[in-house]
Amino acid sequence: MPAPLEIFATGAIDLFLAVTGTADPVINAAPPGAWVKVGVAGAQDYGEDGVRITKGTTNNEVFALGSYGVRKVFRDRETLKIALTLMDATLEALRDAFNQTAVTTIAGPPAEKTIPLLESQANPTFRALLARMSNSPYMDGGGFQFWIPLVYQTGTVELVFRKNEPVGIALEFTAIADAVSGFGKIHAQTA
Repeated sequence: MPAPLEIFATGAIDLFLAVTGTADPVINAAPPGAWVKVGVAGAQDYGEDGVRITKGTTNNEVFALGSYGVRKVFRDRETLKIALTLMDATLEALRDAFNQTAVTTIAGPPAEKTIPLLESQANPTFRALLARMSNSPYMDGGGFQFWIPLVYQTGTVELVFRKNEPVGIALEFTAIADAVSGFGKIHAQTA
């Protein structure tokens, strides 16, 4: 390791969605066809505020009458969230915000595409999520990825329209703990 590779800049990070049960892809090969990029151009369609991956925990700290310090800790909850601003206003991108609803094409004239705004009583649609970048803390040009077997879009859908600025869609995916794989895995290529 000639340079301190543990200090690295990720550059672009692409998010992909696939149906639940899609396998964890090999880190040094392009994701198979089942994985579809979030945004037509992937990271080139994400806001400069980046992709934020947040792992949270809630703990129950136990204190005793005869001590001022914490005596025991029980983990109550764990959360994992992936958030970004998507600058892709196609209905195929908006589908990711609106519960993976179907895009309907109308031949016209005029030709158009539609998606419903009301999700009604439909249960959230779960997907597998892959966050992938082309840099590793172990080797130049190595891969680094998060594979999460179950997520759903939980963020408040907010479309921001401003003069001379791209339309931004705030997306937040929340992980559901899979019975076998939990929240999934982080992979970092070493060779």
